[in-house]
Amino acid sequence: AFAGSADIGKSTAVKAIGKLLGRFVMIFNCHQHLELAYLDKCFKGLPASGCFGCFDEFDRLTYPVLSACAQQLSKVMSAIRDRRNSSAFGDLQKLPTLTSSQDIRLGIFILFSKDCSDQRQDMKNLENLRSLYRTFVLTTFETELVVGVKLAAAGFKQYVKIAQKLKMLYSFTWVQLAGSKRMSAFGVRTLMSVIAIASQLRLDSEHKEEQVDEMSCIVNAVQTVNIPRMTANDKVIFMALVGDVFIGVEAIAAPMQKVTEAIMGQMRKEKMDKHATWVEKVLQMYAIAELNHGVMVLGGSMLGKSSMISTLQQAMQNLASASHKYSLQKLNPKSQSVQHMFGWLESSVDMWYDGTFSFLWRRARSQPDISTWIVLDGPIDPLWAENLNTVL
Repeated sequence: AFAGSADIGKSTAVKAIGKLLGRFVMIFNCHQHLELAYLDKCFKGLPASGCFGCFDEFDRLTYPVLSACAQQLSKVMSAIRDRRNSSAFGDLQKLPTLTSSQDIRLGIFILFSKDCSDQRQDMKNLENLRSLYRTFVLTTFETELVVGVKLAAAGFKQYVKIAQKLKMLYSFTWVQLAGSKRMSAFGVRTLMSVIAIASQLRLDSEHKEEQVDEMSCIVNAVQTVNIPRMTANDKVIFMALVGDVFIGVEAIAAPMQKVTEAIMGQMRKEKMDKHATWVEKVLQMYAIAELNHGVMVLGGSMLGKSSMISTLQQAMQNLASASHKYSLQKLNPKSQSVQHMFGWLESSVDMWYDGTFSFLWRRARSQPDISTWIVLDGPIDPLWAENLNTVL
């Protein structure tokens, strides 16, 4: 079991372990509406297949489900220790080849937030569950070590120096912007995004036979990932810190001329004012959307968030070929329950029913020639937003 704060690298560690050992990793997102019948199948299928099972946000399960999971996990472990070819719970379905050397090497990883588990009294009462796993608490992220290895694998020659500077930059930023409401901690996802953008810029420069400084690629990636989430005051402080850490390094300009022209053309078509700050935000959203398939647009009402998304979607449609289309699907997450939004499992007939979001997601996956943008237009509520954590 891995305990730690959000974005500390718990699921990333499990996936890295599975990659090193050559095991298939299945990640399950646990939530308060998850029924025992679904977990029943997981605890039967994992020993049969011998793959790794990662139960993300395990502490969000209800107390009755947690208690039943403790019993099932205990019986699965007992069956493996005794080399019994039986599931030993549920309907006692036979699990073939459970005693083989391949299948008994299954791994069950439980991920939970340390703060949340400490606050819940029912988690403290489940001593039978806590005794089944060995807990590893992740407190800090080794920025310099992980970033250095990733940069070296991407082909950066100055990976040691760059890793030191990134660690210094994020340490200073966390101290200077700790009181900012829109500034979250720099975690694994932020660093991986910076490395991915910098690696792509470096590869593009090699194909064009241009000599581009590695530090310039890093500065461009840092600005692309972090500036869109900052306010105007935070941006001034962050840019000053970047200048202090990367002394004399200028960020290379990303090639966005075609996208900028398409956005300007769409704004003329919609008879919109060409506000420089608004256009800059649209370009920032484009840069983030090219890297991540999940983008969060925050702001007050009547600030142009929906217009920004629709303008970028139309601009991308104008740049795309005639055979490729961009589709925009909007829904209000607060207009329906969590079950009707994401779907539910009917245990009486053992059948899964798609919700609105899962239906749109499944349809988008079946249409490769259409780029579907699913817009959840409404206030952010942890009841439905936390279900997207594992997906994004």
